[in-house]
Amino acid sequence: MRRNRARQPSPVTMQSAQRDEEEPARQPSPVTMQRGGQGAVMSSDPQTIPAVLDRIARELPDHPALVTPDRTLTFGQLREEVRRPRPR
Repeated sequence: MRRNRARQPSPVTMQSAQRDEEEPARQPSPVTMQRGGQGAVMSSDPQTIPAVLDRIARELPDHPALVTPDRTLTFGQLREEVRRPRPR
């Protein structure tokens, strides 16, 4: 019997980032789409990018998040990089 598992997030690749740059920006909406195990789900509780990154990093710390020709960062590594204090 096949278990119903939530879909894992896709890593960001150079090609997907380039496609995003070519699409026009859209106004944010108070209702956002979230991926569920059975497809997209409507939510009226938008989350910040850091909050989403924290959640994914807790659930899938070793899953690839950012893939470039030279480097691959997992969600755990990406969270550490984003949260690292920067000199001012």
